[in-house]
Amino acid sequence: MFIAFLFLTLGYVIGAISTGYFFCRYFFKVDITEHGSGNSGASNVARVLGKKYFIIIALFDVFKAYALLALGQFTIGLYYLPALFLYAMMAGLLIGNAYSMFLSFRGGKGVATALGIMFFVLVWHICGLFMTSWLLLVTVTREPFIASLVSISVVLGVLLAYGNPEQALLIGTIALWLLFRHQANIIAWIKKYKNTPIVK
Repeated sequence: MFIAFLFLTLGYVIGAISTGYFFCRYFFKVDITEHGSGNSGASNVARVLGKKYFIIIALFDVFKAYALLALGQFTIGLYYLPALFLYAMMAGLLIGNAYSMFLSFRGGKGVATALGIMFFVLVWHICGLFMTSWLLLVTVTREPFIASLVSISVVLGVLLAYGNPEQALLIGTIALWLLFRHQANIIAWIKKYKNTPIVK
């Protein structure tokens, strides 16, 4: 139990190191949490500083999650620990990203971190499906949160149809987490279109 807690804690600390926040602070002297949506993720950085910075922040967050899980897997293999400890690390990464101790327990939505986890767990073409779906949807809807939620739902559907139950359960859990983290976006989007007059 103690070792599982260590994996959870390490995941939390690494997840809490906000790429978007420190990037904006160091290079632009901007506190990203005081602008846009107040989140420190790639979408808000792109909203505030420009779309070209989206991919920089997203790639760092994807790599950070993937690299830590690879290190965790190496440690598990080295000391013959239960593979389930990796799930504690994944949970820590997502919680740390969302509620960073460095940002007064604020953070990002967790999409890039979730993608890093997916790259570690799933075959690459399934991750490619997520990214392709995301790009198409964000182009059409102009809403990153819609693209993210629909794309992970597509991945979950494929796993339920062709994957193994363990992967489907993991991705389903992550999808629920992203849904929870995006609830404010969903409510704002519903209100926006509810108040939009119908053009006849």
